Amino acid sequence: MVARRQRDKQTHKRHYIGDYTNAISASIAALALIVSVRSCYTADRASQEVTRQYTEERQLVLSGVFADNEAACADWHVKPIADGFEYGRGRVFLPGAIFKSAITIDAGGWVHFLHGACKALDDYAASRADGIAPGHVAVGDGDIPIVIESFYAVKGNAYTDASLYYLNVISSTPPINEGLPRVKLTGLTFVRRLREDKRPYVDLLDSFAKGRGQPSVR
Repeated sequence: MVARRQRDKQTHKRHYIGDYTNAISASIAALALIVSVRSCYTADRASQEVTRQYTEERQLVLSGVFADNEAACADWHVKPIADGFEYGRGRVFLPGAIFKSAITIDAGGWVHFLHGACKALDDYAASRADGIAPGHVAVGDGDIPIVIESFYAVKGNAYTDASLYYLNVISSTPPINEGLPRVKLTGLTFVRRLREDKRPYVDLLDSFAKGRGQPSVR
């Protein structure tokens, strides 16, 4: 009887030790899984950060250079705001209500506005001259939404970009038959980058202009 009790105690002890060992093993496995998941999450976050930084270092943002001594619309110049970018060529698109053709940007960054787009801007301003009292001139500033499509190189690789900008202008518009309107270009403001499926840009600009009111050139 005593021997049986001792065997029962030993059996119970073995079961207890076995259960305890299994519990420890399960805990270690669970901890290892948590560490593994956290490591994967950390690695994924690090990979995303590297990708984001890589992309941002190669994204183009342009500034505009305008002649201070020009009293009216003229050719202007774009250049990357960050070092290390080599501008190739590009095109500027205006809202269709103003000008429907693409405007060339040459390899030097010069935007050829003078022979076409400038007259279109003046004509658009003139079309909004109704209601100006004789002998007065309406002077104002505003923003015209434009799309700039660019080809450029950075860090030894070639890229393309299409972005929405505001072309900042000051206009002076006399009454009809009392002179010609003048639109002076003063600045360029980056708004946002566009997806490749956003063409044609003129249609996009027309819908954008309707959403926020007509392009402000008055």
